[in-house]
Amino acid sequence: MFAIIKGLLFFSVLSYKANGWEEIQYDKDGDLSLGEFILKYGSVPISTHELTLSDGYIIEVYRLESEDADTKKPFLLMHGLSGCSDSFFVDKKKSLPFFLMKQGYDVWLINNRGTIHSRRHTRLNSRTDKEYWQFSWQEIGLMDMPATIDLILANNKHEKVALLGHSEGSFEIFVGLSELPEYNKKIAISFHFGGAAYHSGCVPKMLNAGCRMRNLIQELLDRMGIAQLIPSNGIRETLISLCRLDTFSETCRQFMFDLLVVTNDSFSDFKDVSFIFTKWICGGSVREFLHFSQTGQSGIFARYDYGPRKNRKIYNSTLPPRFHLERVTSPTAIFCGMEDLFCRKENIDKARSEIPNVVFAKLIPHFGHVDFLLDRALQHHIYKDMIKLLRKYFK
Repeated sequence: MFAIIKGLLFFSVLSYKANGWEEIQYDKDGDLSLGEFILKYGSVPISTHELTLSDGYIIEVYRLESEDADTKKPFLLMHGLSGCSDSFFVDKKKSLPFFLMKQGYDVWLINNRGTIHSRRHTRLNSRTDKEYWQFSWQEIGLMDMPATIDLILANNKHEKVALLGHSEGSFEIFVGLSELPEYNKKIAISFHFGGAAYHSGCVPKMLNAGCRMRNLIQELLDRMGIAQLIPSNGIRETLISLCRLDTFSETCRQFMFDLLVVTNDSFSDFKDVSFIFTKWICGGSVREFLHFSQTGQSGIFARYDYGPRKNRKIYNSTLPPRFHLERVTSPTAIFCGMEDLFCRKENIDKARSEIPNVVFAKLIPHFGHVDFLLDRALQHHIYKDMIKLLRKYFK
């Protein structure tokens, strides 16, 4: 199936001149590697740290290199669904990693298993072995995140690290700190952008239908052998190329607007949507998306639901066990947007009723789900609050 789609997409790109299609003046920064991009806008190199996890997955963790970095307070950024470390740099020189670096922090970025930077395994081939893709944000929170925290603290003189998770990254933090409560002692404070463990993403009619059909969708995808969100770099690059054509640029723009739930105020600054695609389409597993849908439909923050029969075999219960959010005892700060379908006041209230140490919660007017990475007024809406909280809890 994907071979057919890929062929059609490539045929469209190859034939665009014959049909009078023109390439827009796209943002050439989208063609830079992340290292080149950071050198251009942050004037610092990045170092790559390779981690082999207990289940054989090999991930890459990046660090913004700076003078005496090991003496600075460490800060780990965790990206959202289908994103990667690149996603935090959409705002170029105003991006969050550069802001934190200027504030004197030792900045680290994780690349989850299955993303374009972390697709290796000690035994499995991500291109040919479907088994490689049998994970959700549950495994990332239980294995990728704690291993990365240990790596950071092994390369820094401080005993704690600050965490920030955007969207799915927030879910992973809650998973890790609830199921491995000893890690709370290693966390100075965790920030959550557009994530409060629970979400309302299944409320709209279109998304609600998808959530209710989760089991059917999973069965269909299994039969078709589809386990990746983005099946190959070839299709990723083709999508980016299509969005650089005048014929498709507006369609891509509308698709991005609807998919990522952004607001007009921040999105209007981006004339070339393909640039955002280069930073956001990094891959991941279908199971990550299905787990997200499961949480929205059930209203329960729990482990992945394999179905009653397999649940009994894995969990010794027909229902997946809940994550124990009451064990998240480290200071927690939650930021949600009033225009965000996936993080609303009711989600914050529910999280606060279970998480014992929510020290800060804020609803931001006219903010969508990805405005946390795009909005030009982050300094006013978020950064001031973050710095105050860091000064209070990361001494």
